[in-house]
Amino acid sequence: MSPFTSKGGTGKLARRWFGSAGQGRGVSAQNQSDRAMTQTAPLDIATAFTKAWTSHDLEKAASLVADDVVFDGPMQQSTGKKPYLEGLTKLSQDVTGVRMIAAFGDDHQALLMYDLMTKSSGALSCAKHLTISDGKIHSDKLTFDSKKLGSAKPKAN
Repeated sequence: MSPFTSKGGTGKLARRWFGSAGQGRGVSAQNQSDRAMTQTAPLDIATAFTKAWTSHDLEKAASLVADDVVFDGPMQQSTGKKPYLEGLTKLSQDVTGVRMIAAFGDDHQALLMYDLMTKSSGALSCAKHLTISDGKIHSDKLTFDSKKLGSAKPKAN
């Protein structure tokens, strides 16, 4: 199986994201204006969600999450909106900012890569795959190097 092939082995996802120009959905003004006349694209929901929770607007973030959301991350696995938001709330207390590196999506999912700035661990490079339907996040798979948690040295005063 190619490293860019989806689990089903069709490779359609890979061609959409890594194929010829115009086939993928990256963050761009053109892509956003194409979607403005129809529905909110999963990529737009994913980036709005990330911007909301990393800027401590947890009410906005919660409005984009489905009741049956499934989360799979290095430090937590959960099913349901309540435990998901509890984990997110705890993490957000340590967040000082975010720097988006890349964002791609199609009609059902989004893939984000970003540096999460934290008080306790400095910058954590994260990759997040979200599946989205009916304007809500239904699954969130997060990966980052959890060994970096708590490893940042406090800044001298």
